[in-house]
Amino acid sequence: MSTQRRISQKQGFTLIELMVVIVIIGILAAIAIPKLFGMTAKAKAQEVGPAAGTWVKLHQAYVNEHGSQGTWQNIGYIPPGQYTKGDATSTSTYFTYYLGTTPGQWQGTNTGKALGNGCTENNWNATLEFDSTDEGDMPKFSWNSTTQDCKDLTPSFDKLGRQTP
Repeated sequence: MSTQRRISQKQGFTLIELMVVIVIIGILAAIAIPKLFGMTAKAKAQEVGPAAGTWVKLHQAYVNEHGSQGTWQNIGYIPPGQYTKGDATSTSTYFTYYLGTTPGQWQGTNTGKALGNGCTENNWNATLEFDSTDEGDMPKFSWNSTTQDCKDLTPSFDKLGRQTP
């Protein structure tokens, strides 16, 4: 009789309860993991917008003061990553930044490390459209990141050219 009492006093989860918990955890993981990878890709690509925005603001200030375009060194722009003063490139973990062939060009290129989220493009470009005959006008900037997957990672990048000081 004492053996039966011990058996009836044992407590625990039934197999059905454990299976329900495992199914719920599986559903939550199936929803959360893709979102996590998307956020990781977006975080990696977020370096591009502020780097370009800094270049725009410094270039606008330089144009207002001097009436002409300037190089990275002239405008005081220091791109993210490893940069040696006077160079036309700088490399960070995920991007290499280039001063274009003329002072009014800027480019951020993926260093080959996967950003994720379907972004296969590796360039974000900016070009200064400056006309020295337009007295007092702010220079206009054009931007591009051609594939939608990459635009989704850097939604603010295309808006940089539309900002007014």
